[in-house]
Amino acid sequence: LILSVLRKFPEDIIQDLGEMFLFPLVLRVCNDESTKCKALAADALVVLLSRSKEEFRRNAYGLSLQWLRSERIALKAAGCQLILHMKKGGSVSSERQNVQVTGILTEQLKVSILEEKNATLKYLCFALTLLEVILQQRSEHEEVVRCQAAILGMMESLLLVPNVAVKTLGTKVMKNILVNSCKRLHADLDMFQRLFKVLVNQLQEDINETFGDDLIAPMAALVKEFHIDSIPVRESDKNNNFPLDQDLSSSASPSGREIPELPDYFHSLRRVMSLASGNTTMGRPATRDQQSTALRVVLLLVESLSPDRLREYLPSFMIPIYHVKESKAAVDMRVQELANDLVDKLDGIMGNETVALAYNEARKFVVSKRTEKRQSEKIQKLVDPEKAARASI
Repeated sequence: LILSVLRKFPEDIIQDLGEMFLFPLVLRVCNDESTKCKALAADALVVLLSRSKEEFRRNAYGLSLQWLRSERIALKAAGCQLILHMKKGGSVSSERQNVQVTGILTEQLKVSILEEKNATLKYLCFALTLLEVILQQRSEHEEVVRCQAAILGMMESLLLVPNVAVKTLGTKVMKNILVNSCKRLHADLDMFQRLFKVLVNQLQEDINETFGDDLIAPMAALVKEFHIDSIPVRESDKNNNFPLDQDLSSSASPSGREIPELPDYFHSLRRVMSLASGNTTMGRPATRDQQSTALRVVLLLVESLSPDRLREYLPSFMIPIYHVKESKAAVDMRVQELANDLVDKLDGIMGNETVALAYNEARKFVVSKRTEKRQSEKIQKLVDPEKAARASI
């Protein structure tokens, strides 16, 4: 009924009744449990804002900024929804307004990600939804660039929030920033390594296919926008056929003391190789969705690296292929298709002969590692039978 009134009544009457409708509609959009009622309230709010006079829209915008800066979470959430629907109705569109809103949201997010209340989760979803819309537009404004870097710096915390909607929206915001940010931001390889690690850490969680797609979108933007060829090869890797070889089954140092996760690109890449091979770093097999998503990450890297850099890591990239092709257990069809796609892509870039030689090297490497592991287990049974028994459980 309200939607019909707002669409059909003269604009002068809408102006007089605007304030009476504004607050109830915002509350409905924020709090109504019915998806249908929320959608109708959202449509009515957009119509109200689009048919109102400039003064009313200006006052509504000022009110939304006050709500965004409020200490009350409910008002922050209401401010996000009001501005979002003003943008949908074309009432908030100038660069000055976008810069202003982005700055406020960035500062408020720093505080809100530390909270664990349900209302805060709702606010995080509303704030990230609004940021996703605003950050679709490319901007070279200094304040926007500062905010983009600050938001990317908060991504690890955002993706650690135990809420699927927050994680999903976080990946969308991250993708929009990477696609629309300036080249100066893309030159920061330390940031690239941190963000790469953040996304790879999410791969280790119990993800499903949908969230795997959500992770691939920012990962694709990450490897495309940053010049990863400029990441130098470490001295220890220059004469190593398998530069990504490292035991990731344990997060302990040789002394047995637990070490923190390394914010290093190569360490994260080894984790991807492990997942793509069908193994997590936590002593259990990777799920189908983990393995298939990891293989898609490898495919993105293959497409982004120059042939010279790809040649350096080709044997390491072939290890997951070997595990998929030679697995004695049944392999999911989706995983097999991705492995075949990866081989086809490598054949097209490096040539069949080079890929075949790399595959043979990978086979020898895996067989050698398995032999070493079996010998180590036999020795352990003799030296420390109790520890060997615990390890077999």
